[in-house]
Amino acid sequence: MIILLYGPDNYRRSQKLKEISQNYGQRQSLFSLEKFDFEDNEEFYRFKDFAGQQLIFEGKKLAVLENAFSLGEENSESFKELLKENIKNENVILIISDSRELPDEFKFVLDEAIKIQEFTELDEGKMKFFIRNEAKKRGVEFSLAAENFLSAFFKNNTWGLITEIDKLQSLYQEPAKIEVSDLERAGDFFKSSDIYNFINAVSNKGSLSEKLKNLESLFLNHEEPAMIFNFLAANRFLSFDLLKKMADYDVLVKSGRIDYETALLDVCLLRI
Repeated sequence: MIILLYGPDNYRRSQKLKEISQNYGQRQSLFSLEKFDFEDNEEFYRFKDFAGQQLIFEGKKLAVLENAFSLGEENSESFKELLKENIKNENVILIISDSRELPDEFKFVLDEAIKIQEFTELDEGKMKFFIRNEAKKRGVEFSLAAENFLSAFFKNNTWGLITEIDKLQSLYQEPAKIEVSDLERAGDFFKSSDIYNFINAVSNKGSLSEKLKNLESLFLNHEEPAMIFNFLAANRFLSFDLLKKMADYDVLVKSGRIDYETALLDVCLLRI
């Protein structure tokens, strides 16, 4: 039998892999489990031996196959035949976990697998829900501004996000909401001090050239515009009028009328 887990979200895919492996292990009294990473061709030969062995006192066997479609041409055909041989075999369970979609020559798996689950990158709304849900599991809570900041900073990097939430859980065990200022103290989020210089220039009504110079440095360092915008919007030293303008820009961005880069450039031109 074949179970297919694929897609670029490595964290959620690995969690599902762990869940399935544990569930099968708990249900079987006699069970062998092996993991194979086909980035190393030697692992494929070990898998061939595993799939071919039928021990008298062995129950069901489970093999986790990672980077299964990384094999060169010399082994790809042999792997395809092994899959076809075991696709109906209830005593051999193959879990394929890969960040990529199936190559055309393996598309037959889509018709035969007993379970298929794709782990695509999360959009903004789903990422915020994911943050909220994972935080709740760990007994922590983020303010809306902190949630927006984490979503913008980590974007599709769910593994990095979970690592950060785990760290925050150990630092902030009180029930109060975690704010952006708490994230700033706890995390090394930025490649340079330019973001602080930019925020200071905006909040202190610095000169246009000062604001543009720091914003340009951020763009050259490939800092995420959405992250810069959300971090700026959460700054407690912004004037009330500027906070209102930031809220207006946020609506325009989310309605698709402008992008975050344009919003940030407009902020530099404001005299409030």
